[in-house]
Amino acid sequence: MSIIILVYAITKPPPGREDVEAIQPGGVMRVVVTLVISCVFVALWSLGSVILFGYRIEVFPIAAALLMAALMLVYGHRRWLSLVIYTASVTAFIYVVFGMLLRIPL
Repeated sequence: MSIIILVYAITKPPPGREDVEAIQPGGVMRVVVTLVISCVFVALWSLGSVILFGYRIEVFPIAAALLMAALMLVYGHRRWLSLVIYTASVTAFIYVVFGMLLRIPL
């Protein structure tokens, strides 16, 4: 039976893909910029914490906020107030839930 299904799958014409959207102008560049931003985020996150002016500063909240703000700007969000509020609230939520409550090292 599996051989019959395999032969049928190979010989029949491929289904139409009307549900797939065409590549948008600038779409490939957005993917490349997203990869670069993500790599910078991982590099910053690997620092863990830094000592600045005698204070130990966790890098994760700053890097996560910058990551979200940069990705929102790349994908077309332009309202600064909502960008700042959303970025700060999501970063704080992630830090409190995972870093403080669940004690997962960020």
